[in-house]
Amino acid sequence: MSDRTQFAVGRHKVAMPRPMKRSLQVASAALLTAAVVLFVMMINGFLVGRGGTLAGVDVWLAFIKRSDIIGTIILTGIPLLAARQGAPLGAPLIQTNSKRRIG
Repeated sequence: MSDRTQFAVGRHKVAMPRPMKRSLQVASAALLTAAVVLFVMMINGFLVGRGGTLAGVDVWLAFIKRSDIIGTIILTGIPLLAARQGAPLGAPLIQTNSKRRIG
């Protein structure tokens, strides 16, 4: 088994060790989760109308700086990567038997 793997960045493929690739995948998932939370809090601040969208950014900064929140975001990305290890990209996490009939 190879000690190195490829990480796709745009149209380029970068060769790197597997632990580095897994770490980058967890970090990118954590950043994406933080961005989604920022979007939700900004929209909430806009819809409530008390402080506008900038109040949502202030609330997000206070929320995302908490170590328990950062730990939760990172810990939710690790099991998904462990479940996907060895599976081809786009393959479902749960294999189903489509030939089986229920009835």
